[in-house]
Amino acid sequence: WDHQKLLALPLIGRSVERACLVSWLNQGRAGTGRLILVEGEAGVGKTRLLQEAARDVEWHGSQVLWGRAMPQTGEHPLAPLVEALDSGLAPLRVEQLQHLVEPVWLQALEPVLPKLVHHLTGLEPLPPLDGSQGRARLLEGLVRLLTSWAQITALVIIIEDIHWADADTVDILADLASRIVEGSVSLMFSFRREELAGLPEIQARLNAIPPETVRGRLALTGLDATAVHNLIHTSLGGGEVRPVFESKLCQETRGNPLFILEILRGLYDEGVLRVNHEGGWVTPYDSEIEDFELPLPKAVEQVILHRLEQLPDSLRSLLEALSVLGNEFDFDTVAHLGLGQAYDLVASLQNLTRRRLLSETSQGYRFTHDKIRQAVYESLNSEQRINWHARLAAILEKTQPGRVEVLAHHFTQGRIWSTALLYHMLAAEKAQNVNAYTSALEHLNSAWYCAGQSVLPAEDRFSVLSMRVDVLVLLGKHDQIENDLRVMGELAGDNPHQLSKTYQKRIHFLMQTSRYAEAETAARQSLALGEELGSLTFQANALNALGNILDMYGDHHQAASMLERAIRMFHGLGDIRGEASARRNQANLLAKTEQRPAARLGLENVLALYEAIDYKPGCAETLSIMGILAHFDADFEASVRYSNQAIDICRATGYRSGEGYATLALGSTLIGLGQIGQAVQVLRKALDILNTTGEKREEGGVRLSLSRCYCDYLGDYQAAIQDAETTLKIARAINDRVMEAICYHRLGSAYQGKGDYTEADACFERALGTLDSIGANLRKPDIYLSWIKLDLRRGRTCEAQNKLQVVKELSEKFGVKSNTATYLNLSAETFLASGCLEEALQASQAAIDHLQTEQSNNYQIFFTHYKVLGAQGRYDEAGKALAEAYQGLMKMLAGLAPEYQSMSRENIPNHRLISEAWQAAQPRQVLARLPRATAPLGRSLRPDEWVEVGWTVASAQDAAILGKVDLRRSRLVRLLNEAHDQGAMPTKENLAQALEVSPRTIAGDLAALEADYAVLIRSTVRGRSSAARSVN
Repeated sequence: WDHQKLLALPLIGRSVERACLVSWLNQGRAGTGRLILVEGEAGVGKTRLLQEAARDVEWHGSQVLWGRAMPQTGEHPLAPLVEALDSGLAPLRVEQLQHLVEPVWLQALEPVLPKLVHHLTGLEPLPPLDGSQGRARLLEGLVRLLTSWAQITALVIIIEDIHWADADTVDILADLASRIVEGSVSLMFSFRREELAGLPEIQARLNAIPPETVRGRLALTGLDATAVHNLIHTSLGGGEVRPVFESKLCQETRGNPLFILEILRGLYDEGVLRVNHEGGWVTPYDSEIEDFELPLPKAVEQVILHRLEQLPDSLRSLLEALSVLGNEFDFDTVAHLGLGQAYDLVASLQNLTRRRLLSETSQGYRFTHDKIRQAVYESLNSEQRINWHARLAAILEKTQPGRVEVLAHHFTQGRIWSTALLYHMLAAEKAQNVNAYTSALEHLNSAWYCAGQSVLPAEDRFSVLSMRVDVLVLLGKHDQIENDLRVMGELAGDNPHQLSKTYQKRIHFLMQTSRYAEAETAARQSLALGEELGSLTFQANALNALGNILDMYGDHHQAASMLERAIRMFHGLGDIRGEASARRNQANLLAKTEQRPAARLGLENVLALYEAIDYKPGCAETLSIMGILAHFDADFEASVRYSNQAIDICRATGYRSGEGYATLALGSTLIGLGQIGQAVQVLRKALDILNTTGEKREEGGVRLSLSRCYCDYLGDYQAAIQDAETTLKIARAINDRVMEAICYHRLGSAYQGKGDYTEADACFERALGTLDSIGANLRKPDIYLSWIKLDLRRGRTCEAQNKLQVVKELSEKFGVKSNTATYLNLSAETFLASGCLEEALQASQAAIDHLQTEQSNNYQIFFTHYKVLGAQGRYDEAGKALAEAYQGLMKMLAGLAPEYQSMSRENIPNHRLISEAWQAAQPRQVLARLPRATAPLGRSLRPDEWVEVGWTVASAQDAAILGKVDLRRSRLVRLLNEAHDQGAMPTKENLAQALEVSPRTIAGDLAALEADYAVLIRSTVRGRSSAARSVN
């Protein structure tokens, strides 16, 4: 038995699986899913199969990168992915990528892949981003890195044993599989399903991977009988084995290659498996009787332990120490264990390598299979494990002090609790620095456990919980936050600093979960305590929070007072971030109360504060808000400028969620400009950005804006409903009741457009009921205004009038003026429907007047004005209003794709009516053959005594004339004028024939028009009969 020959064993019994994997890997450019999953029990041959498939695609030019997760040995966050990527970053590859990837994204990756920015000069450090924003930047950097890498060479990333990876690694790998859409990049994970049973979080994450992301799944089972025969024959180097023994070995190992080889090694080492004089292999179990059982262990771990019993004590002791170190280790660490001289250690390690218990790597050694390490480690009793971990912890603390995760692991297992707590806190901080918040939480949970195993000061225990609450907030684990905040309050005791911190975290948590009443109570308690202690910092934070809460309740006067006090205190303390926060809340309040000039000035002050401390995320956010306010002031040029400035800052710093928010602001401005087609494109871009960041609240805002575009401008009601329903799920998931109400509002408008009036009524009612449940009345006017449109469409004039009164009262109460033009326009529509023409005209004209400063998409209001003027007989003015409405509609439609132009005209009632009215109003002429004015009376006329008169049978005025008789008489007057101007003098019979009515009707019309048009009639209409005809 030659142990070294096993290293050269060919892949046996896996030709079909190998071809399958290679085929999937070669589909990297085909646009299919990026991910390949390979599962199988321990020892079934996953690693070997992946190695052979990797060699095949490498031969075809792909670059294969390897990473491997380790079982609970204190690896740093994202270790398998970092290991894989780092292994491929040779100097040439780094230089190439530095030219292909924007510097901002290389900087974003510096915390995990520092090689990427080596030798790059003149780069400003990126500002830190909080929570999900930082993770989004890291993910975007990885996407861009891999996409650029794939431009150089097809790329395959293999992560082994992903069931042991930390949750952050699994999450980011799954996101990469979904996000990478360009280039030949394939991800391949191997795992053991049986191990996942004890790892529910990892199992849930793997199960949640979208099916469309997966290119293929391969489940490896044991080898069949033929493959087992070939494996045995090849591994023994030739010679025959008795069929009965071979069959029983296959049956009892279920064809598991590792199990088979370990049994053969064990039997050989014991002398039970030997070569006979004929060159064949024999054992005591070669009987032809088939009902015997091999006296073999039933699990591979037992086989391994049986082999370990054959080792000399010195090798066994060394192997036990190495099992505590982990799956992989370097020689320098082994040398510090104090188990022998260097020469002896080298010899011992080589011995273990020859026995295939260890294998050499470029960096050191590793167990040939983790089952071997597991079996050795579990053979140690509790005291041995504790002692070894403590011993290793002390050694590594001196030799490798930067490996805080490993030190935390060994100090914990060595039960040195206070030191373990320290390293878990350091590891948690390190994990947060690379946005690995689940890993950070695991370390903080371990730190809290360590705190419970030792006597620690309350201050240290408080610090653990304080950090843990911050991480729990980012992960959205609300139940645990509640409990930790309670314990923090108990631990704080009379410590003012800790009490202040606890109150701040509690207020933030309560506001984030829309528990505003509790947040107000906590803020007032915090303020009272700050006043009692004389702490200005304490008071300033409480006042800022209170001002924000009272603003949300609509108590603007009290909110303004609180925020002004907070600003003064922060300014006096020199707390620029705090002052900027309070000033931004103040600007928000001023904007809500229609004090927009003051709000814009306040935001300029906020921007200056953030610029003074070079806080770029704050600058970008402030510019986005400034863009929104400029939009409300119809200062669209400034709005676009501010939004683009914000976008530029976000792109320069990798602030993806900020870029998404600023892009949303830009899209909203484009809606205000009537550039709906461009607005939809920009909003979809914002949605793409926010989908990558996980910013659900902002994603909901984009979807609601898109829903509005689809419903109000494009007439794509199903798309409007889909976006509103998606946002409704988001609102419920994040417990945002205001957003939930807006979703019902958008759904009501969309169902109204579809003609499902019953569902529309129900949605509007739900929207108002949701706002009632949280006391948020500020949003109600907009919902009522949309509901009034439905009332008018269904003929419910009284209900419309009642709702208009409610809108008026609410708007006056809250100082809301932004919807005034819409309110006046709907008032005009309601008066018109009620027959109150004078009131309708007053409201319509007032709406037009407000358009100068409040609206840019004004065609709907001009159309109402056209209808009111027409009802009053003011046809010339009505025609002008219709022209304004039609031109506004055409301007909006011009930016849409042709299919959306058609959909908008057909599906949106007012768009259809405006188009029809305009078409009907366009001048249309026919030729009427009438007698010349100079022709004599009393005889038949010669051909040269007739004249063809160009008669305008339809004009812009006609569309505004509602009555049939009035319309005919208007056309009659126009015919007389044009006949007079063109030298014709028709008879009553000529006129009757042209207008397709009886001469008696013409006589009545002329009599009715006599008072206003006597001169025209007497000078144009002759009293004799003649013939007239219209031509073309």
